[in-house]
Amino acid sequence: MINDVIKEVMQYKGYTQASLAQKLGYSHASGVSTKLQRANGLRVDTLIKFLDAMDCQLVIKASDKEWTISDNDSDLNEKERIKKMEELYNAASLSLTEMEKKLAEFNAIQDEIRKLGEYCDSDEWKKDYELVSQKSLMEQPTHDSLSQESISELIKRNEELLSQLKKF
Repeated sequence: MINDVIKEVMQYKGYTQASLAQKLGYSHASGVSTKLQRANGLRVDTLIKFLDAMDCQLVIKASDKEWTISDNDSDLNEKERIKKMEELYNAASLSLTEMEKKLAEFNAIQDEIRKLGEYCDSDEWKKDYELVSQKSLMEQPTHDSLSQESISELIKRNEELLSQLKKF
């Protein structure tokens, strides 16, 4: 059955139902799973969309000729193609704007993270730690700023993000 072939392709290409659903724009993995559970198999248009999302194509082969069916942009008429490209542009533009804001926030917090690391290594931190250990100075039940492990983990996460950003 075609559903079994799609499941094999998913496994071969490294897709889970959730990751394929996300690539197809579905909000839940059930968008894929319910279609794969149909007793009658997938509809042809759904099959082509699933294959296209996994960078595969449906090939019809005769003894002397071959046809390839895909859901790519060359099959769209001009109006559909322009609409699709406009949607892609808008999504990319929004994503970039959000990323720029987050990067600005990330850059702004770098000095504060450095100060936190310096505080953790200071005599002032040791005094504060002793005071909190001896009596309840603050009402909060946790004091992550007085945990060397928490601060070290925060600094490590920051360094990992900086490293990832350098790759781009």
